This record gives sequence, C-alpha cells and structure tokens, in this order.
Amino acid sequence: MIPIRECPDCGVQMKPGFILDKGHSNSNSILKWNPGEPEYMKFFGWSMDTPRTAKKDELLDVVALRCPKCGLLRTYAVKVEG
Repeated sequence: MIPIRECPDCGVQMKPGFILDKGHSNSNSILKWNPGEPEYMKFFGWSMDTPRTAKKDELLDVVALRCPKCGLLRTYAVKVEG
C-alpha cells in the first residue's frame, strides 16, 4: 500500500499513483502517472510484470522542472492539452 502524505509545499493530501514507462526497444516516450496502486495483469493464472493502466483520459504526463542554479529536479503529474 502506498502511504498517503501531505504535499510539503501546499499542505494538502496527496493522491497515490505510480509512474508508467512504456518504452520498447530503445524508443522514447513521455512518462505517465497512473492513479491508484499497481494491479498486475494475469495470463492463464500467471502474474505478469505489466500493471494494468487507467483509461487514457485518466493518465497524466510527468513533467520535470530543473533549477538552473542548484540542479534541483521536481517532477509533476499534469494534464497536457493538445
């Protein structure tokens, strides 16, 4: 179970989720944030190492911002329009 924490900047309760990387054979792709805890698919009773994903409209792009002075990185899950 993912522990629920408060945002250190805003003080509001954060939502659990995981980052999904769908790159195959050296292809590049944008990381996606998937709401909820990972639930792994089964194939004929065998557990696969691929988690189920939410509907496409529920996935959020993961964007990273970098401080040019100290190099601090912060990642954010955002809805990107377009």
